[in-house]
Amino acid sequence: MQLNSALLLTLAALPLVLLLFAWRAWKAHDRQIVNGSRRTLFWGGASATVISLLLYIGFALASGVHALVWLRVGFWTGATGVVLCFFGKGKSRAFSTISAGLTWAVWLLFAWAPA
Repeated sequence: MQLNSALLLTLAALPLVLLLFAWRAWKAHDRQIVNGSRRTLFWGGASATVISLLLYIGFALASGVHALVWLRVGFWTGATGVVLCFFGKGKSRAFSTISAGLTWAVWLLFAWAPA
């Protein structure tokens, strides 16, 4: 693994830990509080955040191969995660929204970085 890939992977550590806390809080308590479409929307947002984070890890490991494709898909799944995570409740909403926001911010950094 190259040094660049290792540095990129360290940027994924905090959102990943926060996302794990969000899923844990969702399973333990918050799932019973949220009903109906809010539950579905929150679950979709947390899932979009997972996909965005996995795409980021894939991008870090591929280190620049077809960066524009990784960037577009990762950026928009991250943006979807940020919006839909607001529909949760309690600690799961807080953790997942922060995790989605951090993941989206990392994708934004790569969007504005010079080529």
